[in-house]
Amino acid sequence: MQEESPASTDIGLGVVLIVVALTVIYGTLELPEGSFEPLGSASIPQYVSAGIIVLSLWIIARAISRSRAQAKLPASSRVDDELPYPLRPWLAVALVCLAVIYVGVMAMDWVRFSVATTVFTLATVGMLTKFERRVMPTIVVLALVLGVGLEYAFTQIFVIDLP
Repeated sequence: MQEESPASTDIGLGVVLIVVALTVIYGTLELPEGSFEPLGSASIPQYVSAGIIVLSLWIIARAISRSRAQAKLPASSRVDDELPYPLRPWLAVALVCLAVIYVGVMAMDWVRFSVATTVFTLATVGMLTKFERRVMPTIVVLALVLGVGLEYAFTQIFVIDLP
């Protein structure tokens, strides 16, 4: 059985994600319409932000219903607020640093989008799975599909210039 995080954590995360997504939407309102791209530069961030808001509302609703259901249980059968997994703050710091490096490398035009995305995906997903041998082939395939596939989709389908 999968252990679940405390309802307050899910609600807090959902609210933070909604605020970030609304900030992104607000920031894209002043972007000009695309003259060469069919969708324009604001469309993709707005659609992604809307998706994040919908998923965050779903997480919040699940957390509230789980909290109400648990409140109805007798005190002896309630789940403790102890986390069922070890906290790894170093991993969060490392992933944020990798994301900054990923964006920086592409902003400096040192590598192509496909190469940066492939390496970034390998590194981040590998770190999250502790580079377990049994999942590494899947991660390599995923990284290649994301790196090459997203570059193709952005440049050929959405007609967006990438670094």
